[in-house]
Amino acid sequence: MCQHCERRAVARGLCGKHYQRWNVYGDALRERPTERERFTRLYRPDTSSGCWLWAGTKLPQGYGLFRTGSIRDGTRRYERAHRASWRLHRGEIPESLQVCHACDTPSCVNPDHLFLGTARENTLDMVRKGRHKPATHWPQMRRRSDGTWKPLAERSNIANP
Repeated sequence: MCQHCERRAVARGLCGKHYQRWNVYGDALRERPTERERFTRLYRPDTSSGCWLWAGTKLPQGYGLFRTGSIRDGTRRYERAHRASWRLHRGEIPESLQVCHACDTPSCVNPDHLFLGTARENTLDMVRKGRHKPATHWPQMRRRSDGTWKPLAERSNIANP
């Protein structure tokens, strides 16, 4: 029998559940960390900017990823860390809104640096702050010498539908 419950002991006098907790946490009675506790361990405060910089998994664009839910009940998924931060500190995010960065740091998860906005408001904020890519980087268009734009389809002699 397990030292802590009525289950059959499998190793070190512990059942499978308590042995795994002992093996992972060093304490057979320690409960799993809450979502907020796991989140708090995955960022580092930056004293100069006030940002909480994500130290966990990141996407190539710099945005953090945070795992939520459980395999057991089928709710496991990954969400962007700044969205998880908003949800954990401020509450649920309405479906029509995005979580936007006031500090323009993709890896920042400080809820004081985040705000809710529509896709349009987020885009206008990006353009106003000069963070958008200039049109010359758009692969579908090419700038003519007279300053006008022409589609690449014209240049490649591809007929437009």
